[in-house]
Amino acid sequence: MDQSGGGPLRAAWAGRAAGAGLRRSQWHRPHRRRPGHPSDEHRSRSAGPVRVPAGVLPRVPVVQPRPAPVRAGHAAAGGRGERDRAAALGRRDGRQRSRTAGRGQPPAHPAGPVRTGAGHGLVPARNPRSQRYPGQPRDRLGMSPRSGPHPGLLAAGQRAGAALVLAVGLLLALARPAGAHAVLQATNPADGEELETAPAEVTLQFNEPVTAPLGAVRVFDANAERVDLGDAGNVSEDPSRLRVGLPGDLRDGTYVATWSALSTDAHPVRGAFLFTVGDVEAADDEALSAIFAQAEGGDSPLVATAASGLRFLVYIGSLLAAGGVIFLLWVHDRRPAERRPLTALATVGAGVAAVASVIGIAVQGVLVTGLGAAALLDPEVLGETLTSSYGAAAVVRLAGLGALLAALPRLWNRPAIIATGVGAAAVLASFALTGHTVSTEPRWLVVGATLSHTLAGAAWFGGLVLLLVALRSRRLADDPAGGGRLVARFSTLATSAIVLVSAAGLALVWSQVRAPRALIASAYGWTLLAKVAIVAAVLAVGFYNNRRLVPAITRGAGDAWQRLGRTVRFEVIGLLAVVLVTAVLVNLVPARIAAGVTGVFSTYADIGEDHQINMTIDPNRAGTNDVHLYLLGQDGRPADTTGDLVLAFSLPAEDIGPIEREALLAGPGHWLQTGPELSIPGEWRIEIRIRVSDFEQLSTEVPVTVNP
Repeated sequence: MDQSGGGPLRAAWAGRAAGAGLRRSQWHRPHRRRPGHPSDEHRSRSAGPVRVPAGVLPRVPVVQPRPAPVRAGHAAAGGRGERDRAAALGRRDGRQRSRTAGRGQPPAHPAGPVRTGAGHGLVPARNPRSQRYPGQPRDRLGMSPRSGPHPGLLAAGQRAGAALVLAVGLLLALARPAGAHAVLQATNPADGEELETAPAEVTLQFNEPVTAPLGAVRVFDANAERVDLGDAGNVSEDPSRLRVGLPGDLRDGTYVATWSALSTDAHPVRGAFLFTVGDVEAADDEALSAIFAQAEGGDSPLVATAASGLRFLVYIGSLLAAGGVIFLLWVHDRRPAERRPLTALATVGAGVAAVASVIGIAVQGVLVTGLGAAALLDPEVLGETLTSSYGAAAVVRLAGLGALLAALPRLWNRPAIIATGVGAAAVLASFALTGHTVSTEPRWLVVGATLSHTLAGAAWFGGLVLLLVALRSRRLADDPAGGGRLVARFSTLATSAIVLVSAAGLALVWSQVRAPRALIASAYGWTLLAKVAIVAAVLAVGFYNNRRLVPAITRGAGDAWQRLGRTVRFEVIGLLAVVLVTAVLVNLVPARIAAGVTGVFSTYADIGEDHQINMTIDPNRAGTNDVHLYLLGQDGRPADTTGDLVLAFSLPAEDIGPIEREALLAGPGHWLQTGPELSIPGEWRIEIRIRVSDFEQLSTEVPVTVNP
């Protein structure tokens, strides 16, 4: 027995293949074993002829006969080279005749089974179960209808993904601008204050530096006529204060001050308050209600929804363009037939992001100023938007997208590769220049986590979209080996991306949440939980692809192609849903702020059938705190009441309370309580009782977590 990998068996094999006109690269053997395996000789003697089921033709390369000298190996094998060549030609003729058979019918097979040799003949290059008769229909992916044994499960997954996108789309449609990132702490005059003489100006104090947009503070009289001097802006020595001047001849009456400001994280905040001067005449309630509605609600829901939609397009296009570059340079094997469609897809992503970024600058000006459609093309508003952190991020992003659009069509030369790398880096870095990143501490951690998060997300999402297109091309080309290698390379990249996105995501969650209770005490927390659930589902599908389907494709399983295509589509749909949720998430008040984990605590609660109470606790730390309470009517205006308000503080965990305090009336519908009642950190409960008339009292209870 020959143990060296050569010998008479290999010589006989080479002789028969050469006699059939086959090159060495076209040899196919039924089993791959290491050279000289001890079972080879036994199998050559005992296996007998290999029979192919009737109706299925063996996959044998069709070659033209060419004269070849008879070598020693042919003689050693018994001179069967000529007979094997004739058999190959006969099979080719039979296959050509089968192409003329009626569509949908199995081809006529030569009488009896085809013998391919005694144990070592040429055999089909793929699984006979995956063979297709001429005329048998295929689906649009080139797969046989009988492939894919789990269509019900996969179809259910697709329906679930479609329902998920629909639900998130509804969330996007109902999205509104963030309620409060910068918090208004005080105004002068105070809300509801009654003045004997007219003030010289109106000032507002915030908890952080703010930017004054065009018309940051405006003052209207009872007839909705503007009366301020139009010089609103920041106080030079304190960027956390806004002011606007008033005329010296301001008449007695009721006035409404509306304000808007841009937080450090580029989110707009706005509001309004009321004060009176001298003898108050009857005010026009409809006019005042309209002013309050415009100040509190901002622009129409259409504008807010358009802003969220544009943000979604910016994210999708940027991730597709930058992730496409990563896929093309590190994963793809540069097949000429696939270069053009893949680079075109990344180019489309860059173009969509660029257009959405330009339109988004104009819409941001409308949201910040509250001036409506007139602000869309106002040069002064556009200039102020471009000088904000939002505008700076948009400019950097547009520069990177421009580099990608110019270099992607010529990606495969060295200057273009450098340009696309720089452009992709600029696009991803732009997301760290605005939003919650610039207003959250520690800054180094948040910026680093944001950059890592966007990089990993781009590699995952953009690479997955391009992988889906490349796999479809290789299915149609019947190249399972090439598809398997491509999926394996992408799996390596995706695994690294998943580890990075998970680590960066945990850091960002900690920076914006800080306490588990904030997850269920704020809209930001619930939205974040929904995002995490979708990501977990996508990770499960990706794990199934990597562990089950990729090895199945490598083994040549006929149904694995179709299943992989469906699961990859499900992953893409899931990541689209993740981006949709993110577009809404970045516009919500961070959970740490909404739940009062860090800084001022503010909340609204229903009290009675027709009123709301707004309670603000500053600084919401154990010790002395200012508790502001505003009683609001259905129109959002302070209620015209001066009744008594009593607060009852209780800390059930320590069996403290109730500690009752009567709040000081600061104006119509506004009370203030300052004191050390909240000196112990923990879960406090504050009962609010308001006497609005001699016969009516309103009450409610608000839970508050006081920080150490």
